[in-house]
Amino acid sequence: MRNPRPILLLLLLCAGGCVHYRLGTCSRPPISTIFVAPVESCVDGPNLRGTLWQQLRQEIQQIPDLRLADCDSADGELTVRIISVERGSSLIGADGGGGQRITIKALCAVRNRRTGAILIGDRPVRAFVDVPSGQTTYDGQALPALAAALAREIRSLVANSW
Repeated sequence: MRNPRPILLLLLLCAGGCVHYRLGTCSRPPISTIFVAPVESCVDGPNLRGTLWQQLRQEIQQIPDLRLADCDSADGELTVRIISVERGSSLIGADGGGGQRITIKALCAVRNRRTGAILIGDRPVRAFVDVPSGQTTYDGQALPALAAALAREIRSLVANSW
């Protein structure tokens, strides 16, 4: 029978190389705190800016290496400007029911407030929701769902940018 010591030694050496392995991105963000500025909009909508701002703050809190802060103490600043909200053509579902697709487009930027460096510069982001027929206005569930979808896209952009 063979001596198991060389095999065990080899396994220990190989496993030792994996100790510092980390899932996900290896780099830390250049900022550790961020201020989410009030959302700007070129589009009128009942409380569209306020709803999106609240959703953004909730989504940004889910990024592990980034904490929300007020304007004076934050390392970075996230700005979002809504540039359009468009209603698509009518949709016909598998069940024969109709509806519309509402698409929201925005520009997203992150600036390092300490150095002035632009970390994300006016990057276009879009999201959409399919609204059942009979609910084709911004009221009801359409506006919060649209804001939540865009906030998730912006969180993904910010979290994966460094």
